[in-house]
Amino acid sequence: MGTSSSTAKEPQNIKKIIIVGASHGCKILTKNLQDLDPNETLYEILHIDKAECFEDLCVSYKAFCDTNILKDISCPFDIAVKSYQSKRVTFK
Repeated sequence: MGTSSSTAKEPQNIKKIIIVGASHGCKILTKNLQDLDPNETLYEILHIDKAECFEDLCVSYKAFCDTNILKDISCPFDIAVKSYQSKRVTFK
C-alpha cells in the first residue's frame, strides 16, 4: 500500500452534445440540459452557428426603422455563452 500520485481525471462518460444553430431554441435546450445536470457531470455542450452574434429576431423588424437598435438586439456568442455560467458550455 503506497501513496498514489495520480490527479483527478475528467469522468469518461461525459456526453458531448453539439447544437447547430445558436438561437432561442438552442438557449432553451441548453438550459434544460443544465437543469438535468446541475453538477455538470453528464454533458459537455458545444453551440455552433454560422453567425458570430446572437440576434433577437423577434424584435429585428425594429432595425428597419432604427438603425441604431442593432447593438441592443444582438450579442456576440462568446459573451452570450458566459451567461450559462458553465465551463462545459462553449461556442464555436
